[in-house]
Amino acid sequence: MASLPNDPRPATPDTEDVRPAPAVVDREGAPRYLIGGEGGDFIAATLSRATDVQASMERVRALGALSDRDAEPVLGLLSALGIRRGEAYREMLERATKELIRRVETLPQGTLLSLLDASFPYIGIEELKAVPLAVFAHMSPVPSSYLKQVSRDLVIFRQLPVEVQRQCWALDWQLLRRHASPSMMAYGEETATIEAMINQNIELTPLRADEDWSPREEGAKKKGDVSGTMNRQKIRKESESVQRLMRIIGKTPRLYIEIVRLCRAHFANSGDDAACSLRSQLLMAFHDAGEMEMCSMDKCHRLAWLMDTCIRDRYLDGRRLKEMGTILETAVEKANKMGGRKPPKPQGPTRFRLVGLGVAPKKDGNESDDGGSISRVHDAHEKDEKFEQVPGDMGMILADPPVLHLLLHETVRTLEGVIEAERVPAKERRLDDLTKFICLALTSQACLMEKVNYIPATPKEICVKFFPLLSDLMLSVMLRESDDGIESEEGPTNDMNAEMREKFKALMIWSPCVRKIMLTYALICLQRKNIRTATEVLELAVEVLTDETIAYEGAFATTLAESIAKLFSSKEITTKDAIWKHAVDGLLIRAASTSLEAHSEVLRLLLQASDDLSAESLAHALETTLKNSKASRKRRRKRAKKIVYEYDPIDEKAKTTYGSSHNFAEVELTQPPRDTSTLQPFTANVDGIRAAYQLFAAKGKLNEGNAPVLFDYINKRNKRDGKDVGNTGTIDGETYFDDDGEDGGSLLEFGLSRDVKSPSVIRDSPLMSPR
Repeated sequence: MASLPNDPRPATPDTEDVRPAPAVVDREGAPRYLIGGEGGDFIAATLSRATDVQASMERVRALGALSDRDAEPVLGLLSALGIRRGEAYREMLERATKELIRRVETLPQGTLLSLLDASFPYIGIEELKAVPLAVFAHMSPVPSSYLKQVSRDLVIFRQLPVEVQRQCWALDWQLLRRHASPSMMAYGEETATIEAMINQNIELTPLRADEDWSPREEGAKKKGDVSGTMNRQKIRKESESVQRLMRIIGKTPRLYIEIVRLCRAHFANSGDDAACSLRSQLLMAFHDAGEMEMCSMDKCHRLAWLMDTCIRDRYLDGRRLKEMGTILETAVEKANKMGGRKPPKPQGPTRFRLVGLGVAPKKDGNESDDGGSISRVHDAHEKDEKFEQVPGDMGMILADPPVLHLLLHETVRTLEGVIEAERVPAKERRLDDLTKFICLALTSQACLMEKVNYIPATPKEICVKFFPLLSDLMLSVMLRESDDGIESEEGPTNDMNAEMREKFKALMIWSPCVRKIMLTYALICLQRKNIRTATEVLELAVEVLTDETIAYEGAFATTLAESIAKLFSSKEITTKDAIWKHAVDGLLIRAASTSLEAHSEVLRLLLQASDDLSAESLAHALETTLKNSKASRKRRRKRAKKIVYEYDPIDEKAKTTYGSSHNFAEVELTQPPRDTSTLQPFTANVDGIRAAYQLFAAKGKLNEGNAPVLFDYINKRNKRDGKDVGNTGTIDGETYFDDDGEDGGSLLEFGLSRDVKSPSVIRDSPLMSPR
């Protein structure tokens, strides 16, 4: 058998060297074996220069023969028994390899290093690569020179033990980014993730306002899953992306830190709040696995666990709210002490123009126009003295859409409780705390971009002006509802007067926090079938939401479309009502550009109401939706490429399903039964959107005369598909086609590179809401 390098045992007749005799030696006299490409080159060169081919072949055979004196007689005997020399050599190699691998488990580290030096040059040979791979598996740590070499070969890298792969990732963060980025992007496309992020309706557990907002006994017994509530623990357990990232990290703190930095940089550069959800869910996945040592190094652990519990229980009581404040203040204070810096004097709330906590301030002489650039965003691996930028990291936990939606619903409920208790909203501490957390969530991207090390000040106008104004509106609604539906014919027909409308309008334009609360209140009114108040709030939203601000309201638009569809299905509203005008014509058709989910729900609603709409109204709604959604469809189609997991091929048997991009799903939009009161969840995709438009064209109500844009779109798309399936070139035509214009960016570069010039490229994603 082949002797091991540095084998201390003396050679015996039983252990005599049977290695092939070396054909050549290097300059230092060390043997060089003619194996693999080197052996092939030697044979080719020998035969090409040979005058006597037969003699040259004998020379090659002699050089490759075993040096043991008993080898030739045994090989001759085997040949007589019908076993060819090649078969005998192959069997000897396999047995020797197995024996060597068996011994590797007990070899000391020094001997392993010598064996690695001897075997590594042959790692590219299929029959010999098992030896260096076995050495890698039992060697700790592997020398960095070898890690760098195996990192360059994808085929070899995939076969490495995962512990060695982690050493490669820890050594080269660019390699880590390249291998982790697909999982980060795929997380935002997972169906369960999207459904959790776009659902803005929450059925809160009842609380006792007079007992520090503690849960009632009957509500406490109903914790956990209810209709419309998703189990976050189940989502992260079944998420292929989260599990892949956990396999990358293992128990290596360095890798966890780098993955978190990637999430942070992705969110700071793009505003994609899927990164916030991934940040929280990845941390809680390690919590579920019992990796407390890994979790304890993350200052956001306690806050993430607390928010996860609140979402599960569907309430945020007084005790938990106080604990949230303590966590934030303690973490920021410790971070400032570790950094040796004192927090600067808090600036006015209007200073954060990047997140819109106020009107844009006048610039001073030392301030330059950022022009929307993200060049100031720190690189994902720019090293700082501490692991977290605490305010930004804490804000990311709060900006996780299910968390932000819970905070918004709790704010509305708290204000209603304050009114019922006849207290003053401006002096309510709970309202002030909830507002602070909402504002921190909305400013988290700016905190990361500007490296803020303190919690931004909450605008006083929200508590002093907005909450009293909203409480007046809520009080008028409560008084109206307490009259048992009996109203005087001379009574007011609106819940808002002209002065109140103007004040609400000014506040909604000024603050995104106010907008979020008002839009949430409108959804709550629709849940309660308070159509009058919802109509008035939505009318305000039509005037306030510009095309730029509505881009951040994908979750609101999707939930609004579902709510309107339910009311229409139950015949609570008709297409002639004011709420249809404001909700559908004023908001939803414009909001179709926010995400494919919103676009699909709008088309579902129009399909449901198509029999009640005139041909002109239906054609106008469809063609306007088609034109408004052109940019988002184009970008989504260019992003709709199958994600490639470079280091680890995707498991085709995985349970995770994907939506949004057309390559991730094949579910088409179909018309729900007219008599259903609820709409079933579905997966939106680009091809499903197109199929929906074809359904409208096939109904017979529309034709090329009254809906020319719709039929042009369908006909030209069909013509292209007939010529070249999958071609996404430019079409000379109107602006409602989705495949013309500028090219989309690479999947791996969305939000992960400082070279990305337009953060708005992500805004068509369903994960952009809320912002």
